[in-house]
Amino acid sequence: MPEITLIRHGSLPAEVTGRLVGQCEVPLSELGRREATAIGRYLAPRRFDRIYTGTLRRVRETHELASRVAPQLAACTEDPRLNEFHFGDWGLHTPAEIEARYPGEFGQWKFGNFSFAPPGGESMAQFAERTRAVFAEILATGAERIAIFSHGGVIMSLLCDWVGLSRNEAFRLHVVRGGVAELTDAGELRQIRALLYPLTFYSE
Repeated sequence: MPEITLIRHGSLPAEVTGRLVGQCEVPLSELGRREATAIGRYLAPRRFDRIYTGTLRRVRETHELASRVAPQLAACTEDPRLNEFHFGDWGLHTPAEIEARYPGEFGQWKFGNFSFAPPGGESMAQFAERTRAVFAEILATGAERIAIFSHGGVIMSLLCDWVGLSRNEAFRLHVVRGGVAELTDAGELRQIRALLYPLTFYSE
């Protein structure tokens, strides 16, 4: 029965609030660094057979800081397919700015047009294909205890797949920055065992 722990990177600086970050390189905020350390404290008693991370800075920083207090997390496999949705030219812009520059296009993405891709970015169909592919490969390793450091869009989409919801429902399974989702697979019964925020328990 595999157990999968999905870890969302920590919080980001206030200046990117309300902006589509996607694959733009943004560091963790001070709160994000504290969240990453709390993740490490939460995971410290555990042992994992395999650990994976995306390649963007905020995820790598979260993994590094967590590993300082949970050294067993350090050895990992990086895979760019675990990176966030690629917004292309929309990156680091607000929805209002996007609407002003590309009238009507943000609505196509927001309301689930899977074939639509932002200029210079990827479509939801492409995003679904790469994230499902990497997750399937990870599960196919046969590892029983797996940790994956990634992004909100990736994690919430995989949670939808896990319980059989449409990916358009992803934000109904919201995982906050610095949050953790724990999954189990008992064959006929797949469960989301927990959604939690480690900084609540490890605030020092």
